[in-house]
Amino acid sequence: MVKGNLKVQTGLRVDKFVFDGFKEICRGERMMVGEAVQRLMEACLKTGSVTLVLRSEALVDAGQRKSDELKLKGALAELILTSPSCFG
Repeated sequence: MVKGNLKVQTGLRVDKFVFDGFKEICRGERMMVGEAVQRLMEACLKTGSVTLVLRSEALVDAGQRKSDELKLKGALAELILTSPSCFG
């Protein structure tokens, strides 16, 4: 193990299915697993919080879900307006 500004290898315990899925995502995005983990750690260091990074990701997911729901409602309303006889 080398210390200082050089890379340090650490051992982590991660669920096999989680790790395999993560590797697949990384492979699909042409990113090495180590690079993805390092970027996550850098984001945590930048914000000063792991919880804040995870929470912000959850907020993005919730925002996207709300956006999708609104788009669907708009599409359904338009469909009903253009074809009222089909819906009663």
